Amino acid sequence: MEKVHMVINDTPLEVDSRSTIMEAAEQLGIKIPRLCYHPHLSIEGACRICIVEVDGNKNYLPSCATKVREGMVVATNSPEIRQARRDLLELILDNHPRECQTCERDANCELQNLAYSLGVRERLFEGRRKQHPIGSCATGSPSRRGSGPPLRR
Repeated sequence: MEKVHMVINDTPLEVDSRSTIMEAAEQLGIKIPRLCYHPHLSIEGACRICIVEVDGNKNYLPSCATKVREGMVVATNSPEIRQARRDLLELILDNHPRECQTCERDANCELQNLAYSLGVRERLFEGRRKQHPIGSCATGSPSRRGSGPPLRR
């Protein structure tokens, strides 16, 4: 088992080279917010809520899907990261039903808990929820052509 040396939030540590940034942070007791990650499922990195700053990268990286590297320096909770997570969460909430009070998961919902912990109290992006009929096809395959809404740019 090969080890790498890295720094997370100004704390040096040595971790297995096969670890992700999220796993390395957990060794330090740092819980990075997440929605789509589960340790027993394949890694998607789809929600991007677990983004972190890595020195030398111009973009934020998903900690659940990014493997550690020798000498890596990571920040998990800077003001910029917290704001980016709030922005991402607001976009996710834009297409989420507003009926939290009557939902059976109220007070036991990962999305609701994350919104409260990140300080998201109201929706900034207003609009109608997107709905697509079941069976509509946007692939343009000859067998299904014409069965779905037209694609527009």
